[in-house]
Amino acid sequence: MASERSMTYKKKSSDKESSGKRSTGQSSHDSNKLSDEEMGAIKSSWEKVKSLDPTYEFTGILLFKGIFEIAPQALELFSFKDEPDLYKSEKLKKHAMGVMRAVEAAVMDFSGMQTALKDLGAKHVPRGILPEHYDVVGQAVIKTLEQGLGDGFTDELRDTWLKLYTNVKESMIKDNY
Repeated sequence: MASERSMTYKKKSSDKESSGKRSTGQSSHDSNKLSDEEMGAIKSSWEKVKSLDPTYEFTGILLFKGIFEIAPQALELFSFKDEPDLYKSEKLKKHAMGVMRAVEAAVMDFSGMQTALKDLGAKHVPRGILPEHYDVVGQAVIKTLEQGLGDGFTDELRDTWLKLYTNVKESMIKDNY
């Protein structure tokens, strides 16, 4: 019998292209390679996020709220699922802040993070995380950035962040599933 922790969940179909997947016919490696200019835009926007929330506590909680709004059943995959006041839970805060620090590390040195991302992906496999779950997280990352950056989160910047997230996702999934 399959573990409940390995249940799947679907992303909202109304969130177009939020997983970062493109149907251009190009390989994902070619179509998602980031230029120095794009990485500069991502780093600049991340610095704005960091200036608003240097500890990443609020932003991390916002990210997880987004995940659970998109896929409420995802909560069952986490150790803090039974916390009575979830969004004030120290377990959730600690995990959320760690996720945000991992995002920051990928933003600041994506190529240097390849082994760490692969290892992080491997750690998620026994916890029941499936490749399609990464798309939900991608949607939540974009939603969090939209909320934090407001009008500064242009369509072009959104597309650039989607490219980065697709690369992060591929690094975490590749060789692990």
